Amino acid sequence: MHNLFIMLGPSGSGKTTLVEAVTGENQLYADLRIPSLKRVITSTTRKPRSINGNGFEQNGQAYWFRTPTEFEQDWTSGELLERAEYKGNHYGLRKSDIVDTLTTHDGFLIMEPQGTRKMLAWKPDTHVLYLLPIAEEQLHRRMLARGASTEDIQRRLHDIPGEYDTINALVKTHNPRYIHPITNDGPVTQGIAQMRTYIESVRAH
Repeated sequence: MHNLFIMLGPSGSGKTTLVEAVTGENQLYADLRIPSLKRVITSTTRKPRSINGNGFEQNGQAYWFRTPTEFEQDWTSGELLERAEYKGNHYGLRKSDIVDTLTTHDGFLIMEPQGTRKMLAWKPDTHVLYLLPIAEEQLHRRMLARGASTEDIQRRLHDIPGEYDTINALVKTHNPRYIHPITNDGPVTQGIAQMRTYIESVRAH
């Protein structure tokens, strides 16, 4: 079985950009993609969305689309490792999707601390990469560039210190062998290079 990596970081820290770059999902950084690395696909009860008028999202690309009944069956059977609700839709991570991904590739996930704790209890040799704090001014610029409202930015900036405290408490309890900090306060290529170095070192062992 291949390696599993999780990325932790608060809102605006750049975790999604980094993971999409190394897994080849972001074409702006296609030349920086790490081979044989794939994001684990999660499940949702929301309907597939139209893609610029050219058909709809395909099952198994961005998400596995499940009916509410199927989703609840996954939950009651213990198949779902975690679940969350957003705007009336349910999202979850199935154990079988993790296993299927790791059969052929190293897998990557972006998770919240609560879900990460469940993952580490289920798979203790999971590698956790966590983003180190960056300046509030830089976080503000990133959120503004993403189109966040002033009210939303203020709320997130208020919450971020607590998010970092939660992340730090989590990494202190995990085996140091499977923990690695990532600095992302400069160009995206800086964080990608650090991720590549760590992943290659894991693969070498």
